[in-house]
Amino acid sequence: MILSIDLGTSLTKVGLWSQDGLVALGRSRLETIHGPDGRVEQDPSRWWPSVKEAASRAFAGASRSGGWRAGEVEAIGFSAARQSFVPVDSACQPIGAALLWSDRRAAAEAGALSLRLGGIGELRERTGIYVDSGAVAAKLAWLARHEPARLSGARWLLAPRDVLAFELTGAVSSDVTLASASGLYDANGRVAEDIVRGALSIDGAVDPELDAVRLDPAALLPQVRSSDCILGGLLY
Repeated sequence: MILSIDLGTSLTKVGLWSQDGLVALGRSRLETIHGPDGRVEQDPSRWWPSVKEAASRAFAGASRSGGWRAGEVEAIGFSAARQSFVPVDSACQPIGAALLWSDRRAAAEAGALSLRLGGIGELRERTGIYVDSGAVAAKLAWLARHEPARLSGARWLLAPRDVLAFELTGAVSSDVTLASASGLYDANGRVAEDIVRGALSIDGAVDPELDAVRLDPAALLPQVRSSDCILGGLLY
């Protein structure tokens, strides 16, 4: 049996699958907060409880439909939106609210970043995406400009999927499909350090709180692994 976790904007969905298809599906509602200037956020502390709640409902349905049990799960897979992230500390505890894929607060930062680094077309050629207000690179620049304290205490920038993968396995990593849409990597898969540095100094100067982060911008990003990589065994 395979257990799938879909981290959505409004729902967390957990599916249980046998060789014959879907056995049971459980859901748990997530609150998405819409604020001024295009802000769209979630409380990261709700992600893990929502997974447990949805999984519990899925296993209850599987038990009723065919007597399936949790111990029969052989693998867990994730599905999640790209361009959502939250700064986390060294223990992978989120620092503040998560910025979702649909967050559009960083329009000014996207324009400034593109201007400093050769223009929209140049960044598109390098990173494979248009660095607009939804890109992680632009939203990182917004945090550096408006909430630098959140970044000064950050060890990594993680997607919701990455936070939950750490909760399950203790492994800190990201998926190549998530990384490829962030605007923080070149097409060859390497961290675009000048883009990260540019985002952290969008006004041309570095906030003193961000000096240490800017010295090693690649360290702010987790190891990127292939979509079919096995992260490790469960901690539970």
